[in-house]
Order: sequence, then structure tokens, then C-alpha cells
Amino acid sequence: MNKFLFTLFIVLSQFAFSQTSSQFQVEIDSLQNIIKNPPNDTTLIDAYSSWSAYLYSEVPAKGVEIAEEQLDVCDSILGSRTVSKAEKDYIIQAQITAKRNIGRAYSGLGKHELAVGNLLSSLELAEQINDQAYIADIQLIIGNVYYRQGLFEEALNYFEMSREVSEKIEDFNSLAGVYINMGNVYDDQGDDSTALVFHRKGLKIAEEHENYKICSSALNNIAGIYYFRDEMDSALVMLNQSITYLKEINAEVSMAVNMVNRGELYKEMGLLGEAKKSAFEALEIANRKGQAHIRIGAYDLLYKLYKEEGNYKEALAMKERHISLKDSVYNDELKQNVLRQSLEYEYEKEHLADSISFAKQKEVDDARNQAQLDKEANFRYLLYLGLLAAIVVGILLFRNNKQKKKDNEIINRQKNEVEQKNQEITDSITYAKRIQQAILPPEDRMNNLLGNAFIYYRPKDIVAGDFYWIEQKGDLVIFAVADCTGHGIPGAMVSVVCHNALNRSVREFGLSNPAKILDKTNELVQETFSGSGEEVKDGMDISLCVLDREKMLLQFSGANNGLYHISQGILTDIKADKQPIGSFSHATEFSCHEIKLEKGDTIYLSSDGFPDQFGGENGKKLKSKHFKRLLQEGSHLPCNEQKEKLQKSFNDWKGSFEQLDDVCVMGIRF
Repeated sequence: MNKFLFTLFIVLSQFAFSQTSSQFQVEIDSLQNIIKNPPNDTTLIDAYSSWSAYLYSEVPAKGVEIAEEQLDVCDSILGSRTVSKAEKDYIIQAQITAKRNIGRAYSGLGKHELAVGNLLSSLELAEQINDQAYIADIQLIIGNVYYRQGLFEEALNYFEMSREVSEKIEDFNSLAGVYINMGNVYDDQGDDSTALVFHRKGLKIAEEHENYKICSSALNNIAGIYYFRDEMDSALVMLNQSITYLKEINAEVSMAVNMVNRGELYKEMGLLGEAKKSAFEALEIANRKGQAHIRIGAYDLLYKLYKEEGNYKEALAMKERHISLKDSVYNDELKQNVLRQSLEYEYEKEHLADSISFAKQKEVDDARNQAQLDKEANFRYLLYLGLLAAIVVGILLFRNNKQKKKDNEIINRQKNEVEQKNQEITDSITYAKRIQQAILPPEDRMNNLLGNAFIYYRPKDIVAGDFYWIEQKGDLVIFAVADCTGHGIPGAMVSVVCHNALNRSVREFGLSNPAKILDKTNELVQETFSGSGEEVKDGMDISLCVLDREKMLLQFSGANNGLYHISQGILTDIKADKQPIGSFSHATEFSCHEIKLEKGDTIYLSSDGFPDQFGGENGKKLKSKHFKRLLQEGSHLPCNEQKEKLQKSFNDWKGSFEQLDDVCVMGIRF
């Protein structure tokens, strides 16, 4: 059984954010609205804290971003005005929470040095204000980071410090969590008796204070120890009790892990039907919750169950990722067995020779002859034993190689089928890309209509949610950069709807005022999505301009996406209306800005893909401040050189990090 599943729940001392992902999703819109239009500083900080507390485990990279924005808000408040002692303590607590969440997120991303660095910084702030609860919690989290790296001595050191503080302040939930984590360390070191003592201590405290989440974790780990002791009935009792506690608190992800563990137990006990049922229950939850590690455990269990049923096609499909490693480990074990038997044989042979060489020289000839006969008999026995071991190993290797060839034939056949399906899907998406490119205006048309201009367009996937658009109406040139919800195929489908709505607003309804165009586009997009009878919240953010080149007059309207205007080296950020194109609870009519252009001015329209990209030495978001500086520094260059500069800057910043979103930047120099 995969011990990883049994030790998955390393308990943290505080479970401040107990909502499920689906419950939290209901509040995301309200949190975003608070952050965009905060009534006061305290409410703004609380909104960031609530959001980052959810994201650090569910979407770690986004969690780092939100927590860093929370720190920026705290720094801004402290640097902009004088605060009272009470307000300063509150801000320091917010900084502690933010750095703690950043540490947790980096730990989830496997960046342990960054995790420990931020956690130690958080601990230092907690010690400055002598907040014992924070100190105990952060010490426990640091211990967990060391534990995940296999640094058991360092982990136990921090756990012990956390235990002392938790006992001092009588924080029983934290104390129970500490004991369970200490049990995990001893279990991984092979001392399961000591591990049981600590797990039972944690379970007792958690039950006394009705903390069912900690109860479940303790029971889960105890079940793991019973399993490896081959006490299956006791393990099953512990797991079922753990699942009962998890149902009480609706912790579905943890339930799914336990269901995989329970399936393994049922299999070991010969209850294959119950095992399969438990595995599929876990898969249903894992697929719904997007939990890849649980799917891996469930697939491994189903591989073994399908194999026992004789359904090799399904079994091999689920085991393909594991078979290479399995063969490697198995062959290493065989080689070690051959080496061990060979060494034992040589030792016995040398030992026998030494014994005879030290025989008494005064023995009678008959005794010496008998000893020689015994030596030869023992030598032959050891020789036959070594030959027999070699034959057995050879047979096992032959059978394993033969089975491996059969398995590989089936895997290759299925691999070819999968590759064929993947190629068909890729061909379809590539064809969709050609269709999407057909609706994008070519750069030569842009230059004909706008003069000196460039477009830096870099989709994340084959097709994109970002698009750029241009239309001529009399003496006016209307152009835009749009960012539709999502990227890839979903984003591309939304972009087609929004692109069509823009075309209709200008061509069919004859509009030329940018605010009126956005109002009509918003109406048409919502009308399209409402036709399905289902609530669709997709839409787009957009920067839309109408240019009268003869009068050098630019009109601008935006939905969440603004406009950058650089004149004589000074950048002006022209804000958009804080509402999207699409469903929005507090929608109003869009506003229109007029800009009198001068020769040498430059304007930029952009989606959020460029400033939101993670990269650099510390893996942080580039942010709009850096992005605006890049535009300002290159605004004097010809447009083709500006495009090259932006492309190089983006690649240098992104480095080895994954591109997170579509990128679209349009620049026009007058």
C-alpha cells in the first residue's frame, strides 16, 4: 500500500479557514469587489487575508500573489500616514499572516528555501509583538516544511518548541496537531511504537475538544501503522471512524484519500467488490475536486483490482506510468539477491578452508581423511546451492522479461491509439487556430489605418482568449485589445462571441462613440449567452479607441482595461470603468475619455497577461508598475524596435516559468 496516502494529512495547528472550495467560491466576487472599492483599510486587509488563506493550498502561485499584494497594502498604509499603536499591531498581525501564507504556498510549490525564509520572517514579527498563538502556529508549520524534506531532527526541534508554547497558552487544537506531527516523524523513522503513543495523545485531546478534522488525521495515521503491522481489521476500524468524522465536517478531499486507503484494505482482506466501490467513490470526488494525487492512488488500486479480474486492457492503461519504475526496482532487487547469495557462498567456502587449515597436525590419518571428505562434501553442497540460486534467479528474470515484452506490446498498441486520438484533437485545435487567425486583422492593415503601430500577440495555448480588432468608419479608425474569460479553447469560444458583438455594434448599429459601442456590445454579449437558458458569467475586459487622425483626437472607453498615454516622456494611466463586458450585478453605462494627441505621442492598449506573468529570480509577478516602466523606457523607439524590446523583456522575465495567460499589447506612435 502507498504509505504516502496514510501520511498525507500532516495536521497544522490552526484550521482558521474551514470553508470548502465551493463555499468559498460564493464569496470570491464580493472579496474582489471589496478589494477594488474598499470602504476602509481594515476591510481591505481582511479581504486579502481571507482570499490568500484559501489560495495558498488550492492555487499556491496565486496565493503568493495575493499575499504579496496584502503586504504592499500594509507597507503603503505605514508609509503614507501616522497610525496608532493598536492599528500598527493590527497591521503587523496582517503582515505575519501574509508571510505565513506565502511560506505555506511556496512549500506547496516545492520551493522549500523560499518557504522557510518567509516563515522565519513571519516568526520574527510574531516574536516582536509576543503573540504566542502565532509563534506556536508558525513553529509547527516550519517543522512541517522540514518534515516534508526528510530533515527529521530539525522538524522535531520546531515541533517541540511549538508544543511548549501550545501547552503554556492552553491551545489544545494546536497541541493535538503537534503530537500528531511528531508521531508522523517517528513513524517515518521506523519507530511505530513511539509514533502510536504520540498519535493517541493527539487523538485524545482532539476528541475531548470535538475537533473532528484532527481526530480524522490521527485515526488515519494510526490506521497506517496497523496496516504495516498486518493488523487489517484494526486498520479498517480506524479508517471507517476517520471517514465518519470527515463526513461530519464535509471534508470531501480527505474522505477521498481515506476511501483509497480503505479500498486497499478491502483488497488485502479479499473483498474485491468493496475495494472497487471504494476506489470509484474516491475517483468521483477526486475528479470533481481536481485532486491529482488522489487519482494516482485510486488508479494504482484499480490497476491491481482489474488485473485480478483479468481485465488487462484497463489494468495496463492505469499502470503505464508505474511499470518502468516497478521493473527497475524489481531488477535491482534480483541483482542484490544474486550478489548476496554469491557472497554467502564465498564466505562459507573460505570459512571451511580456514577451519581445515587450522586442524591439528597430530590427528591420525583416518581423522584427517574424514575431515577432507567432509570438506569436499560441504563444498559440493554450497556449490549446488549457489547453482540452484542462480537457476532460480535466471528463471525469474526470464519470466519477468517475457511478461514485460507482452505488457510492452499491449502498452505500445494502446499508446499508438492514444497518440492517434491526441493527434486528431491537436489537428482540430490547429484548424480552430486558423479560423481564429482569420478574424484577426493583419499587421499591414493596421499600419495602413493607424500608421506607425505594432502588435505583440502571444497566446498561451494554440488558440486564445485575447484578441485585437480594428475597423474603419468614414474618417474614423476604431481599434481595440480585448481579454476574454479564460484561455485556450474556452477563451477562444468566448472571443468569437465578443468579436461578433463588436462588429455588429459598429457595422449593423452604426455606432462610432466608444462608450456607446461598449454599451451595445455588452447588451449583445449578454443576449447571446442568455439564449442558452443557463447562467453564463463569461465575458471580456477591453480597451476601445476611436481615432480621428485629421483632428489628432482620440476617444477612449474601457471595461476593466485602461489605456497608457505617453507624451514627452510622461506616462498617463487612463483608467477604465471597473466593470466587464458580460454579466455584472452593478453595471452602469460606460464613460468616454477624450485625448488631444501631439506629434511624438504614443498610446498602448494591453491585456493583463504581460504584467501578471510570474518570473524573475524570486518567481514573483511582473506587475503593472514594472510593465509601465518598460513601456515608458521604449516609447521613443520605432514601433518595430518596441515590439522586439517587449518580446525580449517578457522572455527574460518568464525564464523557465510557465506562461500563465494570453499576452496582447498594441502600441501606436503618432
